[in-house]
Amino acid sequence: MPHKNKLLDLRQQRGKPEASISSEIEMVLEMDNAFRASYHGGDFNGVSCQRIVGNSDEIVNKIQNILLMKKYETCDNAINLEKMEQLQHTLGLLDAAFFYLYR
Repeated sequence: MPHKNKLLDLRQQRGKPEASISSEIEMVLEMDNAFRASYHGGDFNGVSCQRIVGNSDEIVNKIQNILLMKKYETCDNAINLEKMEQLQHTLGLLDAAFFYLYR
């Protein structure tokens, strides 16, 4: 029993593991009703996509913060920022396309 108690003590000291980058990004997307099961399973629809595009500035900023806080040591901040700018530009183009299609 002493070994089991020591193991429990060590687990408590360690605490809960930090969430991975991908799981935190998925949580951000879930706030806008973009669930992993939907976009991987083919149930992702236009309304969901419009929601994401409509909130793209906020979503990109949240994802950018996650990447900057949890970046890999080998990845430069400038590269992360450039990729997020490209993503934001792409989402802006999608927003314009949706506006054109649904006006």
